Amino acid sequence: MHGPAVVRSGQGNSPSLRGIMAMLVPLYYTILSFFLLFVLAILLILMGEVPVMEEEKTRREASVLRYKEKRQTRLFSKKIRYEVRKLNADKRPRLKGRFVKRVPAEKIHAIK
Repeated sequence: MHGPAVVRSGQGNSPSLRGIMAMLVPLYYTILSFFLLFVLAILLILMGEVPVMEEEKTRREASVLRYKEKRQTRLFSKKIRYEVRKLNADKRPRLKGRFVKRVPAEKIHAIK
């Protein structure tokens, strides 16, 4: 059986009143909630309380404008922002321009 179970009375195959109410009450509240939402939406439109789209549109335009301003000030030239990082990077050992792990001096002599 699919759907909510219907409580049956002891006589025959007819569903009891309690079983019918168990099926109808959720349906009633669902229809009532949709109706109330519809009425609320109509009232908001009539009162002029729906400039949410306008606010969203102006917020979006401001965001796009801010993005375009930032894009114009981007620097693609090489600029050192943190001198300490540059000094530490210069101290680290490299192989073909890439950083490599430091090997202790004993291991270097052991290899030779």
